[in-house]
Formats: sequence, structure tokens, C-alpha cells
Amino acid sequence: MTMKRIKFFHPLFLLFAFLTAQAVNEGQNSNHYREASLFRFANATNKEPGFARIQSEHWAKKVLDTLTVREKIGQLFMVAAYSNRGPEHEAELKMQIEKYGIGGLIFFQGGPGRQLNMHKRLSKSSKLPLLIGIDAEWGLNMRLDSTYGIQRNMVLGATQNPILAQEAGAAIGAQCRALDIDINFAPVCDVNSNAANPVINSRSFGEDRFWVAKLSGAFARGMESSGVMACAKHFPGHGDTDSDSHKTLPTVGHGLARLDSIELYPFKYLFKAGVSSVMVAHLNVPAMEPSGLPSTLSSKIVHGWLKDSLNYKGLIFTDALNMKGVADAYPAGITDLKALQAGADVLLFPLDVPKAIAEIEAAILRGDIPMDRLDEACLKILKAKQHQMEQAFVDTPSMEEIKSPKSMESLRTKIAEASITLLKNEANLPIDPLDKDVAVIGVGRGTKPFLNVVEDLSAIPTGFAENPYSNKPLIAKLSKRERVVLVMDGSQYKGKSNYGLGPAELGLISELAPKTKLILVWMGNPYALTEMPENLLGELKGLVLGYQDIKEQHLAAAKALLGVIPFKGKLPVTLNKQFVADKGETTSKETGFIETFPEKVGMDGIKLQEIDAYIQKQIKDKATPGCRIVVLRKGKMVYNKSFGHYTYANNQPVNRFSIYDLASLTKVLSTGLAVMKLHEEGVLDIGKTLGDYLAWIPRDSPYAKLVLSDVMLHQAGLQGWIPYFQDYIDPTPERASLVNQNASSKHPVQVAKDYFVVSEMRDSIFARILREPLRKKTDYLYSDLGFYFLKEIVETITGKPLNVYVAETFYQPMGLKSMTYLPREKFSEESIVPTEYDALWRKQLVHGFVHDQGAALLGGVGGHAGLFGSAEDVAAIMQMLLDGGSFNGQQFLKSSTVEFFTAARAKNPDDNRRGLIFDKPVRDGGPGPTFDGISFNSFGHSGFTGTLAWADPDEEIVYVFLSNRIYPSAENKKLIRNNVRSTIQEMIYEAIIDSKNEMAAQPKP
Repeated sequence: MTMKRIKFFHPLFLLFAFLTAQAVNEGQNSNHYREASLFRFANATNKEPGFARIQSEHWAKKVLDTLTVREKIGQLFMVAAYSNRGPEHEAELKMQIEKYGIGGLIFFQGGPGRQLNMHKRLSKSSKLPLLIGIDAEWGLNMRLDSTYGIQRNMVLGATQNPILAQEAGAAIGAQCRALDIDINFAPVCDVNSNAANPVINSRSFGEDRFWVAKLSGAFARGMESSGVMACAKHFPGHGDTDSDSHKTLPTVGHGLARLDSIELYPFKYLFKAGVSSVMVAHLNVPAMEPSGLPSTLSSKIVHGWLKDSLNYKGLIFTDALNMKGVADAYPAGITDLKALQAGADVLLFPLDVPKAIAEIEAAILRGDIPMDRLDEACLKILKAKQHQMEQAFVDTPSMEEIKSPKSMESLRTKIAEASITLLKNEANLPIDPLDKDVAVIGVGRGTKPFLNVVEDLSAIPTGFAENPYSNKPLIAKLSKRERVVLVMDGSQYKGKSNYGLGPAELGLISELAPKTKLILVWMGNPYALTEMPENLLGELKGLVLGYQDIKEQHLAAAKALLGVIPFKGKLPVTLNKQFVADKGETTSKETGFIETFPEKVGMDGIKLQEIDAYIQKQIKDKATPGCRIVVLRKGKMVYNKSFGHYTYANNQPVNRFSIYDLASLTKVLSTGLAVMKLHEEGVLDIGKTLGDYLAWIPRDSPYAKLVLSDVMLHQAGLQGWIPYFQDYIDPTPERASLVNQNASSKHPVQVAKDYFVVSEMRDSIFARILREPLRKKTDYLYSDLGFYFLKEIVETITGKPLNVYVAETFYQPMGLKSMTYLPREKFSEESIVPTEYDALWRKQLVHGFVHDQGAALLGGVGGHAGLFGSAEDVAAIMQMLLDGGSFNGQQFLKSSTVEFFTAARAKNPDDNRRGLIFDKPVRDGGPGPTFDGISFNSFGHSGFTGTLAWADPDEEIVYVFLSNRIYPSAENKKLIRNNVRSTIQEMIYEAIIDSKNEMAAQPKP
């Protein structure tokens, strides 16, 4: 944003500069627009607009006294200007300014830079400041190329959020101010109660008078806070009409009681708040003007109702006088005269300025128009100009910001996420991102952003059809799913085409609805649904409204469908008896962390982006086919990216919900959590032995005497691992009988695809472990074997399988969607990342089955391996531990428990860095799971398949790295040799700006 001086470029303005330097009385300074925020509809009288409070001795009155009758008349006209037309057009405007002294310009099509330069040039030809207007209801992009705006008012109506409406008004006001625009002809205050309204429709905030008043009031308050005059339109209310005043004269046939209660309600609300101006529509309102005279030309309506009965003191604009609704009533010039006689101050878009001036001047000379009427209108215009001049400085965007899509991106996103409306939910929405019985079909080019979100945030298959009947084989295939989401882009804004929901689209819906549980996501005007047969609406199991076919609405609708954000929009208009205004189901946020800019939590976002190029290079060098990286700081997501593909065939990209074999992360994310909980509850004592808990271990076995804490610290003398699977590579006939290609009562335990073993395999494995002699030394040696026993202890104490206990105690209450053992039982194969092609033993690609051979022989559920999950679910558990056992307001573990288990517990930390279950940083600078500069208070674990989860309480950082570096072979050790995981961790710490521990980010000497 820049500080920009407001106006002006005209020579005569300098003659009056000394007048504007006088002290400004209290109540008429630039804070007026912020004072306008005090909307009080219950006030007995209207608040005067800021310009109306300017005292008569000021600039405006002094200027008025110097003007001739013709110059006064010229001030009434605001002429249309186009910056995209040639020099002839500009020359014509220059002539009108110089010859007739027109008071203002309303800009239409063109570009921002061209418009500002054109305004500057024309201002030099004007004796007085020009009043510059634009009709930019949803932003400059409504009129100008290379600019951006927000959604239409109906989308804001669905949010029922005055704060967003105020932000919208302020943002659009700032855009206008940057181009030296004085007045924006917005907000639309019409209560759109007629679905057939061809001209107001989605430009309205809705059909509820209360919300139209609140939202239009907030919008006006925001715009005027940016130094731009607001204009309430179209008085006395254009909402219940079925014809277009641009083409004919619409009729509003209601009686006075209804008009006062509904149509006039928002206008009275804004008048009491002191809105700067109002625009009178071209309407036939018999209850107010029985003669049939258009409201713009009716003294009974403009003077009698607007000025007298409603006591409005602001600037009164006509609607464009070239519109058929009024232009056909009288010849050019007469229309302007009658509008002035009726009480209008500004004559907008006149058909013929010379004729209009001549007619008005003649009427004044005849006495048909009192001189006081001309002076009143002219003085109000001059006061409005003076008020705009006195706002010496305001914050405005630069031209570069106006042309940048990011200028409105954040606001558009907030509006979108607050507007998405769930009208019908018989399909259990939101959808689980890992549901394998759902498919999403996009119809129309606009749906691609929606599909991209689904592909990035879920494992749900998608399909695309540019038109309703293209790609029928794909549609037929996907319709066999239990639920199908049909997304339609609704790209048409005209009612005559039913907003894009035509016969072909309705035919597709009819085709799919009987075959599946159909969920329609309509990304267009909600009135389109009024043309859908009620029986077809009844067949839909889900109905979501996105309101407008723009990227932000698509992104928000897709996120709401997947539960990333809640549904909270409300239908702003009535569609039928079932779907009435204010309807809309709300849901709670289901998944995900709050994402934020890194800088908001003390990190350098640009520095974090350096990770992208680094990991792309590693993928190119085939250190791993792909990966997921998540970084949290202070509980907020600052980095969350997917890279590469499931395999080097590049057939399936990694996405946000890709499920990885977590390998040894199982130790901390499953067995470790269970042990911590049972220890906390006092039913597990880590000072006791394996024999104290497992009666089947022979009393004379050395294993019976192993202390649990030593097992957890990897200093109990256990061997590193035992290759049980080797007995089945070329098995003896006796061992061969223990395996089978098919499941049976004798072979119920599945190890891999077409590979089943006997239930006694568990006993065989433990017998094999107990035969293995312990090491003579009890120094540190990392071992999986202890976690085989810890799993048995957890199951003995709880009476439940380990996978069931951790799911019930942690994963389900935490809302984790993907964290599980045996993922093929819950998720499609497409959502699970494969690991190694096991050419030695299983003779297949290990896909959806645990890679670790010992855990596989146990049926996929091990204490040391077997857990699968997404990066965000892993991050959730690590964040819970970082927050002292708390997550989403629920306490899963005591903070003292977490602290006890994550601290270094070995007698000599230099020889054994480990905590109880958790890994810790290396203290001597040698090779380890982390980079050298990390805090010794940090903790986590790494996994054989290429995974890492780490938490640092000192810097409040959680870092998760998931990959399948062992594809296609575990012999690929590039990820390990290149220290990829720890290098990325170092890059994360280099991005810290406000380090809590300055030494934490410094390399050790």
C-alpha cells in the first residue's frame, strides 16, 4: 500500500486552495467514514452524510456563488467515459467539459492505467474538480481489464457475515481510491424476492430484508472507510421485478405496507447510517405514483417519499438516463429536466447534454424550476467534491497491486469458505478423503480447480467431462461407485440459459441419480435449481451450492466436501418449498491443521521454499520416487507439500492423503503411545521385567529377567533382528505346509497377496527369538526384538489387540483418518504407496502390506512395524506430544508422562542417546537421525522405508518426512547416504527468524 495524494489536476482549483486550507469544523473530517460504522437502525433521525455537514461558508458555497446558471446546470451531469475507446471519444468528452462544464464522469470499460491517465488529461480541461464515478459492484474487474474483484453479492449473502461484507467494501473502495474515483455505485440494496428477476438477481445480497440491510450497510461502511462514497441502489427497490429496466419499464405492484416493510427496509437502514448517496431506479410503482410515471421522474417518489417522508439528505443520482425504462418516456433533454424537477441532483449518463442543458435553462427562465432547486442540487454536488478533496491522504494500493490477482485473493478465499452451502445431506457429508467407494466427476472446464483439490487432498478417483455427454465410458465406470459427486460449473450468468443448468445437464443428473447415491455440487446461480423437477431434486442424496464459477469457490467447495473446512453457508434466496432462504446445514471442521504464512510464526517462507528444489533434485537422482513433507511451527502448518510419484513410472502423483508404510515410526506412534498410557494409568511398571508380564516366557530364560526400561532404551542385550522369513524362501516340506496361496481355516493369516500362513506362526516366531542368545554386553544396540514383547505386554494388560487399543485410545478420538494397521482393509490400493519389489521372498511388489518381514509374518500388526498413515496424521501425533499430550482440547497423555518418556534416560547419554522408546539427537556430532544443530530436548524416530517424525519443544517445530525410498529395492540407499532427511531438517531450522534458543540453530563446534 502507498500513501497517495487525492486529486486534483484542474487549474481553477488553485484559485480556491486558500479556502480549503481553513480549519474544518468538528464532524466533517476524514474520520467521518469510520464514524459511519455506528449503524443504529433504531435512531429516530437519519445521520447526515459527511459532505452534507460542510458549512455554507466553505469552498462549495463560495464556488457556487461564482457560477453562472449554465455552469450550475453543467455540474449536474455525469457523462459516460470509456478508456478503451479512441481519441475521438476523449476529444468529445473534452469538448463537453470545456463547453458545457459537465460536473463528472462515470467510467465504464477500459483499463486502470488508461483510465487514470485519461482522467488526468480531462481534469486539466475542467474549471472545477470532476466528480469521478464507476459502477463496480464487485470490484474494478466488473468494468476494467487487468484488475480483480470479489464474488457477486449473493455469495456474500450466503456468508451472513457483515465483517466480510465490510472488508469487501473497504477493499473495493481502496481499489477505486487508487484510480481517484470518488463514488462507486454500490451497494445494491434491492431485496431480490423474485427468482425471475433478470437484472438484479445475483447482484442482490438475497431476499431477507434483514440480511440485505445488514450486509449492504456493512459494505457501504467499509467502502466509505476507504474514502469512496457509497451509493444505495436502486430506490425504491428493484428486487421483485421480472423485466429489465435497461430494456423496458418494470412494474413493482405491491401496496405501500409491503413496500415499506420489505423493499424500503434496507434503504431506510442505510439512510439512518448516513450513506453518502442513493440511486433512483426506473420503475413503475403504482402505490407511490399512480400515474405510471417512471420513479426517476416522479416528484411524488423522489421528493415526496425519498426527501420528505424518509428525510434523506444525501446526494440523489438518477439511474442511467439512456436506459429504455425511462428514455422511451420523453424526448432527449425532457427526461433530464423532469428528473431534476422530481428532486434528483445528479443526472447520470444523459442521452444528449446540449439538449438537456437547453431544456433545463429554458425551464428556469420560465419559472418551471425554481432557482433554489438548481442551487440545492449544485451545492450538494460541490460539497461532495469538497468532502473528497479534504481527505488529503488515504492508504491506497499501487497500480501493480491492483493488477495482481493476489490483491483480492485472500478476501475471495475467506468469502468462499464462509459461503459454501450444504442444502441436503443424505449422503453422510463431508466425505472421508480415503473412502474407496466414492468418485468425483467434473462437468465443464471450470471444475478443474475442484478436481485438483480432490486429487491433492484425497485418494478419491476423479473424472472430467468437458460437456455433460462426453466421456460416457468414464461416467459409466464411476457411476458404479456407492457414491458419486457430480460437480457442474454453472458458468452462465443469464437466466434465459438457466445459468448453465440446461437439458443436457439435467439429463446427466437423471442418468446418474438412479444408479448411485448422487451428490450434486452446483457451482452457479442457485436459481438454476428452480428449473429442476422436484422428483429429480428428491433423488439427490446430497446438494451443495458453490454459487459462482470462480476458482476460489471451487477450492472452498472441494475442501468443504472433504471436511477440511466446515460447511457454514446459508441459502440467501428461496428456491422452492424445500429449499427456503436461510437453509443450510453446518458441519464442524474434520481434518487438517490451520495453515499460515511462515512469517506469522517466526519463519522465513522464501527460505523454506528452497526445500522444493532440493527434494526435486533428489527425486531426479532417484533417491526416492516421491515423498511428503510437513512442517508445523507453534501448532500451525507452514509447509505441507507433496513431491514425485508412487513409483518411477510416474503413474500416480503423491498427494496430501497418500498413505505410507511408516516402518519403525510404529514404535513411537503405536507401541510407544500404548506403553505411555498404561504406565500413566499405573498398570505397567517399566522397572519390572518381561517375565513379570508374560507368563509364557520360561522362568529360567534370560529373557524373563530383562527389565522393560532397558528394552526400551535398546540396552538389554537383545540382538538387532532375526531374519525369520529366510526359513520360507526355499522351505523344507515341513515348513512349506505352514504357508499357502489361499486363505483357509488352517492358513488364516495374510502376509501378502496370495500368501497366507498358519495362526501358530506367532508362537513359532517367539520360540525362535527365545532360542537366540542374548549379547554378553548390554551396551546400546538398536533392536526391533524388544517391541515384539512390548506389543504382547500391551495386549495382555488391555485384553485387546494392539491395533484395536491404539485406534480406540488415540487415533479415533484425535480424528485421524489414515493412521492404521492393515490399510487394505480400509482403503483402496490407489491411496497406499507401494514399498519394495520383494524378489527374494514374497516374489511381488509389496503394496498395502507391511514391508517388514517379521511384522508381515505376524499378520501385519507388529509392535515394531506395521503402522501406515499420512504425513498429516503423523504430524498430529507429534504435535500432541509436543503439546504435552493435548490435542484439539482433549488430553490424551499427561505432560509429565510425555516429558518422562521423551527425555534421555540412559546412564551415559554420550554412549546411548536414546529416550524411553523415542530416539534423540546424537551428542558427539557423529551420524544420526537429525542435523547437528538441533536441540537435545527434541525427540522422534526414523523408519527403514524412508520415514522420519521429529518434534522440538524448544523451537515448537514438528517435522515429518515420508517416502518409499526402498522402491523398487531396499538396496537403494541414496536417501541415507545423501542425508536427505536431516538436510531438509537443517533447511527448516535455517528458516527460523525468531529462535527461542539461539544456540539451537547453530552448528556445534
